[in-house]
Amino acid sequence: MLTVNEQDIVQAEVVPWEMGEFGVSYVTKDGTQGTDQIGSRAEAEAIVQRVAMRLNTSADEFGLLPRDVAAS
Repeated sequence: MLTVNEQDIVQAEVVPWEMGEFGVSYVTKDGTQGTDQIGSRAEAEAIVQRVAMRLNTSADEFGLLPRDVAAS
């Protein structure tokens, strides 16, 4: 679960967590950086996708796709 308001996030990325779970690493409007455990990869990707859509940024530029896939 995010510990910040999703509307305050200006940069986000899906990150691996323990035991096959995933989190979201983020930066907020005021420059606060953090990483929160979310749960499934789909749940983490959904958060990143919503933030990317709000900011009119494509998901691959925004950290939704793994870096090796986004770069190809």
